[in-house]
This record gives sequence, C-alpha cells and structure tokens, in this order.
Amino acid sequence: AMRVAPGNAGIRERLALLLLRRGETDRARVLLSEAVAESPADPNVRILLAETELKAGRREDALRELNRAAALAGSDALLWARLSKGYHNAGDAAAALQAKSRAELRSHAAQSKEAK
Repeated sequence: AMRVAPGNAGIRERLALLLLRRGETDRARVLLSEAVAESPADPNVRILLAETELKAGRREDALRELNRAAALAGSDALLWARLSKGYHNAGDAAAALQAKSRAELRSHAAQSKEAK
C-alpha cells in the first residue's frame, strides 16, 4: 500500500483523481479505499471509489459503495440517479427503477424547497 498523507483523506482523494486521469486505476483504488477507511461518513469519497470500481469493471463493488454513499447522503437526487444508472448497467431493472423513483422524489422535494 502507498503511504500518502496519513490522516488526510482529501489529499488521497485528489491524488486518486490524478492517477485515474493517467489510467492508474489500481493505484487510485488503493488510495480511495484508504480515504474511505479514514473518512467512512464522507459520501463524496465513496462516490469516487464507486466510479473507480466501475472503471475497473467491478460493478458489484461500485454498487455497494454507491449504496453506502446514498445511505449517508440520502437526499442527494444526483446520487440516487447515479445509483439507478449503476443498477441499470448491472441488469437489475427493479433496483434501477426504485433508485430512479427516489432520485425523482428527492429532485421534486428540492425544487419545492427552492420555490418557497
């Protein structure tokens, strides 16, 4: 494992983004896994890890991380839309539809709040 910025998940996240741009998916996954271990309640790190898992062809791992991120940031409509797409790509139409419905509900709720 790489020893990069112990105790600083944000630096690991940014370095992982650079590694992903260079096509170094495996190294990015290691850094993001460490960032998640340090900041397990941060949905953004989990979303980035999920996207990395998808690039590595690890759909089930990606869906697991998206579900965890959704549990942490339940009102984020975009996150639920990503989860819906992930389920759709994995061939789980029922779960994709359920996540899409949640995304639409959260989007509608957010629009209602803004209108007030």
